[in-house]
Amino acid sequence: MIPGERYKVSGTLHDKADNSIIKSSLSKEPYISEVEFTPDSDTGTVEVVFTVALEDIQGKHVVVFESLMHDADVLAKHEDLDDEDQTVFTPNQCKVFKYDASSNEGLAGAVFEVRDITTGSEAIPVQTATTDEDGYFFFSGIPEHEYGIKEIRAPEEYNLSKVEYRVRVGRDGTLEGDTRIPNIHGGTVIITKVDVVTGDPLADCEITVYDADHHSVFRQTTDLNGKIYFYTTKAGTYSFKETKSCDGYYINDDEYYFVIDSEMTVTGTVRFGNVPFGTAVIKKADKSGAPLNGAQIAVFSEDGSKFLGQSTTGDNGRVYFVSPGPGRYYFVEVKAPDGYIKSDTKYYFEIASDYTISGNMTLVNQRNPSPSSSTGDSSNIWFWLISTAVSFGGMAIALILVLRKRRNVKDT
Repeated sequence: MIPGERYKVSGTLHDKADNSIIKSSLSKEPYISEVEFTPDSDTGTVEVVFTVALEDIQGKHVVVFESLMHDADVLAKHEDLDDEDQTVFTPNQCKVFKYDASSNEGLAGAVFEVRDITTGSEAIPVQTATTDEDGYFFFSGIPEHEYGIKEIRAPEEYNLSKVEYRVRVGRDGTLEGDTRIPNIHGGTVIITKVDVVTGDPLADCEITVYDADHHSVFRQTTDLNGKIYFYTTKAGTYSFKETKSCDGYYINDDEYYFVIDSEMTVTGTVRFGNVPFGTAVIKKADKSGAPLNGAQIAVFSEDGSKFLGQSTTGDNGRVYFVSPGPGRYYFVEVKAPDGYIKSDTKYYFEIASDYTISGNMTLVNQRNPSPSSSTGDSSNIWFWLISTAVSFGGMAIALILVLRKRRNVKDT
């Protein structure tokens, strides 16, 4: 360089993974920094500063390419992707959201520990973070690993969560797992939605809660844990039902009820399920329609050549048959509930290509006759024989008395 001359250093940022120029996610323009300077000697250094949005460089090995220019001439270039002195790695800043379970609004002031849970029986805290005004907290710079996230101080007026949430930090700093953490008030009713076959939680099911007059008072979509959170300060009787089903499941049309007393204690049903497409619900009931448990039901292909499964009805009087696909099938009772007569009828049904099910899916049982009427009770027979004998005896005495009276009248 010639002292007193005007020079310019220009720099660009490149992603080492593919040598692409890193651009602003907002402006879509490349990050370029230029500095003009006039040297006092033929050697020296110049600082080139880049102002970059964190989300544009997280998880990337960023390499700085530079060029030295005098007027329009390029005097020197440094463009080496393998130069570690020109490379900066910014790990992903892991972001977790803390929110009010009922309103989905972010909650500030919750304090969390990030814990190493792979060290044995006791987790080791590695970082502590507090949620900001938008409900987020951040952590970074920790190795690839599985971690627990535990709330150690709840926001004011909220219950401290007892759950330790699990996350995994990937090699490039990406975060997988429970990145949304709810908080609930006292008086919050948690309603859980599950797959009736596996018991797994179901997300993205819309549930509506109604008051005693059946006015809609709350509506929410289930989270990844299959839950919605209904907060109220009013005691009373409430009901809920599914108003939009989860993908891949039949909608559950039943309505469920629970009661909140003056102490905000909840009794009633707060857990219910969905039936996956292609699953037949077979119901067992008595003549009044009441469900019967303990019935063993087997399912076969339409021609009876394939046995497809057997289950026993639970307290709800139901079994669930997960079909191998569209087709015609039948079910039959193998063993009746105690006190009932086994049905030998074959009940045919069809599962269409759109998963609609047609056919009679309810099997009704008749009660066994009572032992006294079926086997006979000798004590009852003797009671009637004796009663009859006494009756005839009474009639004979009455007849004799009448005859004697008539004779006496005649004699006089």
